[in-house]
Formats: sequence, C-alpha cells, structure tokens
Amino acid sequence: MYYGYTGRLDDIMSDDFTSAMPLEPAKDLINKTPEGRTKSFTVLFGDYYEYFPLSFYTSSTNEVSMANISEEGIEILNDYFKIPVPDDLKVDITIDRTEKNIRVDMGPHDREGNYAADFGSYAVVSGNKLIFALNFADYDTSHIKGGYGIYTMDMPEGQQKDDKWVRSIKTAIPLEPNLSVMDMKLSEDGERLVVIYIDENSALRLSVYSLDDMAPMQTIELGGSNIYYSSFFWNGDNLLVTNDAISYFEPDDQGIYSLMVTASAVDEYDMGYYLRYPLRFAFDGERLVIVSYGRYSPVSWVTAVLDGYGLRYLSECYTNLNSPIVKSDEAIDRFDTYSWSIAYSDVSPLELTIN
Repeated sequence: MYYGYTGRLDDIMSDDFTSAMPLEPAKDLINKTPEGRTKSFTVLFGDYYEYFPLSFYTSSTNEVSMANISEEGIEILNDYFKIPVPDDLKVDITIDRTEKNIRVDMGPHDREGNYAADFGSYAVVSGNKLIFALNFADYDTSHIKGGYGIYTMDMPEGQQKDDKWVRSIKTAIPLEPNLSVMDMKLSEDGERLVVIYIDENSALRLSVYSLDDMAPMQTIELGGSNIYYSSFFWNGDNLLVTNDAISYFEPDDQGIYSLMVTASAVDEYDMGYYLRYPLRFAFDGERLVIVSYGRYSPVSWVTAVLDGYGLRYLSECYTNLNSPIVKSDEAIDRFDTYSWSIAYSDVSPLELTIN
C-alpha cells in the first residue's frame, strides 16, 4: 500500500479537512518540516490509529450505478471492518512543503521492511446484490462484526444519497483466517458464485456456491506451492491452472468441476514456468492444447499438448522480432528467421492433429 497526496497547506491543516487517505501522521509532522524543504520521517502507525482507517469507493458495475459512499457510510463500514493496526507497523512519510502547498508520500511497512496493509478486493454483482471480498488474511480479523469472509450488500437504485444500502452488509460466506481470495466470478448462467482462494502455503483451491443461499456446492484443491508460478485462466466457466503442474477443469451441467487433464513437471521442464502466461487454450475432449508466451516474450511462444497420459508435446519458437516495430508490414518483412526447439515429445506430430 502506498499513498500520495498533493494539496493546499491551508486545506490539510483545517479542522474540517477530510480525506480517504490516513493523513493524521502527516498532519502531525508538517510543522516539523520547514517551508521550502523536504523531510522524511518514520513513525508507528499505531500511535495514530487503533484500527486501520479504511476507505471505500464504488463504481458502475453491470449497468447498476452505485451511489458514492457518504461520510456516514464510511463510518458504518469502518465500524463493521475493525482491523487492529499491528504494533510493529511503521510508516515512512516524506513531506515536501512550499509556502502554500504540500506534497505527502506515505508507505507503511513491518519491522522487516516489507510493505504492508494492502487489502485487495474482489467483487461481482448479481441482480441488485453486491458480493465482495476484502483480503485481511494477514491481519487480526477477530474484530470484524460478522467475521472474516465474503460479504453481500444490497445495492441502491440510481444515485441515492442515503446509506440504507450500506447498513445491509452481512457476512454471507465465512472463511478460514488463512485464506485470501484470488478471484471470484459468476458462472456463465448466473446461478453460481465461483471463487479461487490461496492459503498461507500458496496452495490454490476452488469453491462453488449457490447464489440462492450462498450454500457451498463444491471445494477442490488446485495444488501449487510456488506463489510465483501459481496462476489461473478462465475460458467461460472452464479453468486452466498453472503452478507446479498444469491442470484443466470443466464443470458439468450442475456446475460441479472435474479435472480433465493434468501434467506435472517432466524431467527438468517445470510446466508452471513454461506456461505461466497462456494466450489461448482449447480442449477437444481428449487433448488440451495451450499456446503461451515464451521465456523471451513477446518474441517467443510455447506450444504444449496434454492428454490423459500427461504432457505429450512441448516446444518453444524464437523469432528475430526483438526490437520495437512501428509498421505491421515492416514486421512481416522482418519475420524472416526463427528457430523451433522441441523440449519434449513422446509422440509424432501426426498423432497430435486436432480437427
């Protein structure tokens, strides 16, 4: 999490000044910064706030326009999501002061210097209901009124200025404290909520919930222990997961997912490394074909074929397009040299033809 603020000095020092940014530490240090100077400070965030001062904003989603959250609404949400500030959370503050203006840069970090307090959010809209998650997994979530989880809130119609809709917030799906939401989506038919989580060991899992009552329908482990390679990609409701292995899942008519194809590392070929940036993938019921950026993207690409026996074919193509191209016809003219490297194959190319 990183904050930047630029404004008039008189405004920020006014008793009536409000901001979505947690500027109390900066306001306290402005008088310690001489006019025309830039100074840096490090303070404990907990000296100014007992709980994280959360800011919320909304946007138009799925043709439903949400009202801007008023100051009263912000207070309601902060009262619901009480996240204590850790004792060791420090904030680096740089203040650049002129006669009339001020520039403030703030970056919180823990005692090891890791930047902290970045609460990622995910949301979908179903009818007039907002379904959202805030990732507090690294912090104390025991003070959240409804507990840590996935939340719902009734959305207003039009640009209402009252906050009755904010008061409808509730925890719809309780979560284990060690889980963070990586993605959430509605199924293509709009009847289910599909969520991908990651735990403290960087392992992924997928859960499916009925939108009628948010009851769980399925939870499956997606594997993975390497956070740098753990990725997932959607094609409609179909899911491709790349981590220590490549796995492809499809749902049935009831929305229950099954593993269709998987392949672990073959010899020294780490599948998650080779195929962590897929461009396209397709499954014909037996074989999965993946085309991905290569190790030297965008001038190389990888092609892989998997079936029920695992990895069958893996190759990487390198081109000479390694400098900026202005005109497309120029790019075509320069596409005159390339090399094709087959990293792994246990079948002939003729066996891999997909009609």
